[in-house]
This record gives sequence, C-alpha cells and structure tokens, in this order.
Amino acid sequence: MLDKQQLRTFIKKQRLALNENEVKAKSFSCLTQLKNMDLKDYKSIGIYLSIRNELDTKAIIEYLWQNDKDGYIPKCENEGIMNFYKINTFEDVSTGKFGISEPKVLENKQNQLDLLIIP
Repeated sequence: MLDKQQLRTFIKKQRLALNENEVKAKSFSCLTQLKNMDLKDYKSIGIYLSIRNELDTKAIIEYLWQNDKDGYIPKCENEGIMNFYKINTFEDVSTGKFGISEPKVLENKQNQLDLLIIP
C-alpha cells in the first residue's frame, strides 16, 4: 500500500509521461462527461486551473460560464488553508507560488460550493 507521498509521486510520474495528444484527448473526455451531466441544480462550481501536463480545464471553465455557472478557483492562504474565489474571465487570474494559477481578485470568496470538479 502506498502512503500519500508515494501515491502523489506515482501519479505525477504517470501524468508527466502523457504526450500532448493524450492530454488533449483526456481533457476533451472530461469536458464531454461534464456536458452529459445535469447541472441545473449547481450554480457555484469549484475547479482548478491546470499546470504541468494536467488535464486542461480552460474549456471546462468556459463551458461553465456559457451555461450561467459561477466558476471558483482555489488560492492557498494562511497556514495552508485553501479558499475558492470567483473568476469571471481568465484576466482575473495570475501566477502565484510554485507557478500555480490563482485568483488575483480576492472578492466573492465561496467555500460552500455546489460542485467541485477535480479531473
């Protein structure tokens, strides 16, 4: 049985081994699955912005906006607490610690999300 750190290392190694076409295909698959979901009862939706060969979530976020959903992305704050902040455009995002995209406008904090998407 792998401990948490070993599991993270294993998954990261697998993710980094994906080529660009595999990442695109997996990203498209996640978007397709989301489009097949009934989202009518979900308004505030949390999601991360991808880095380092993760599934590309930009198309998912755009889909949420097109369907009148509020997209919230995380920001790690005091003592490692993660809070989610609404973004209305990708202009509301900047690069933070460790090269991770995070909200630059710290208004509209929402930690009671209707749905959290973690592809």
